[in-house]
Amino acid sequence: HETDKGYTVQVAAGPVYRADALSVYGGPVLFFTKADGHCTGRIAETIVDVTGDIKQDLQLGGYIGLAVEVAETVDVNVEYQLSADSAVLGIGLTYRF
Repeated sequence: HETDKGYTVQVAAGPVYRADALSVYGGPVLFFTKADGHCTGRIAETIVDVTGDIKQDLQLGGYIGLAVEVAETVDVNVEYQLSADSAVLGIGLTYRF
């Protein structure tokens, strides 16, 4: 599987509520994706070669996230994004130095 010349753009803005080691945030998000894809594979004894465009028009969705400070320089982040065509859950670790 290969993807050439692709990009995803996300633009989001929203409030953040902070209480001690906990931050909760969320709001609207706009995003779109465009890429040229190429996939070569095998189905049984047949070699398959497919080329196509991946395109997601501008969509409005929402996001909500949580950040927890687990040490003085380390946060654990969880974020969920939802739109009409997709749902994404992300988990991350932030280290400040």
